[in-house]
Amino acid sequence: MRFLYLEPANDWTNQTVEERMRLCAEALYAHQLIAPRYFNQITLGISRRADRQRGLRARNRTPTHECRRCDGTGYLDHAGFAQELCDHKVAP
Repeated sequence: MRFLYLEPANDWTNQTVEERMRLCAEALYAHQLIAPRYFNQITLGISRRADRQRGLRARNRTPTHECRRCDGTGYLDHAGFAQELCDHKVAP
C-alpha cells in the first residue's frame, strides 16, 4: 500500500505531498480564492488523512534497532515535517 500524502513531492525538494497540498491551500487562501472556513476544512482534512497514513505506517513497521534517536522505527521525525532515515550511529 502506498501512502500518497507521505510520498516525496519530486518536483519540489524535500517536501511531501502533504506539505505541497497545504501550501496550495495557503496560496488559495492568500489570494482570497477560498473563504477562511473552507481553508480550515481543507487543512484539517489534509492533516487527518496524513496522520492516519502515518499511524498505519507506524503500526506496520517492524522495529529495526533499539535506537533512542528514532525509537526503533528507523526514521527521524522533525516536528512532523519530514522523515529521514536514521543511521543508528550517533547517540542522542
